[in-house]
Amino acid sequence: MHGLRNTCLAIYDIANQHLYTQDEIARISPFILVDETSQLFASDETAILTELGSARTQPRGLPTKETLNQAVTHPNPAVRQSAARMLKAMGS
Repeated sequence: MHGLRNTCLAIYDIANQHLYTQDEIARISPFILVDETSQLFASDETAILTELGSARTQPRGLPTKETLNQAVTHPNPAVRQSAARMLKAMGS
């Protein structure tokens, strides 16, 4: 499906029987599984930047400014740089 590659619509937690909505998902860092030395995939970042840069409002299913502001202190320099680029694309 075109346009949905980096968009998560919902997550279901079987253990807690909770459905996480797009608004809740947006508060989860896109870097949650990245450690201090992990490499990032440029194509993922480019897709997210495109979505963030073309939106007039907060795109559903994509990271919030608050989430990205927290990522600028991540121990991985690639994450810090990526978060800064995403914030810039959002006009921050």
